[in-house]
Amino acid sequence: MTTQTAENGTTAPSPEEETAYLVILTLQRPTLFGFRVVTCKFTAWATPDTSRDDLLELAMTRLSKRWRKGNISFFYAEPDRLGGTA
Repeated sequence: MTTQTAENGTTAPSPEEETAYLVILTLQRPTLFGFRVVTCKFTAWATPDTSRDDLLELAMTRLSKRWRKGNISFFYAEPDRLGGTA
């Protein structure tokens, strides 16, 4: 999988990539006073051989290290197109 990050924080396609995916990841981790929750949302450009696990790993790298051991409570990765064709 090849991805590039644009200046605005979204991932931009390299020439061989074709599909944009909306990726949302929500994690929670315990604290002394309960739980903390964080959500990461971005658009990733991926090649046809990219798996959902690849997109999950990409989302995890966007979080600080302390969050990477959190419990995944929600993960979403679907093509970022609303009907129709290009």
